[in-house]
Amino acid sequence: LFGLLSECTAALQLALLDIHCMQEDAARIEMEIVDGLSDKLYRYNENACKELLIYKKIRCAVFS
Repeated sequence: LFGLLSECTAALQLALLDIHCMQEDAARIEMEIVDGLSDKLYRYNENACKELLIYKKIRCAVFS
């Protein structure tokens, strides 16, 4: 009975370690996704500002 209890305890410890590692992996992946989306959003905003500036210059040239 004691041997079975020891095996179950060891198996539980390994399972908890696996869960901890999966949580760390999930957190890392989540940060990579957030960083990637932030970078894309920044570039999108930067391009939108450039396009707006070009539009304003063209509009001023046409209507002046």
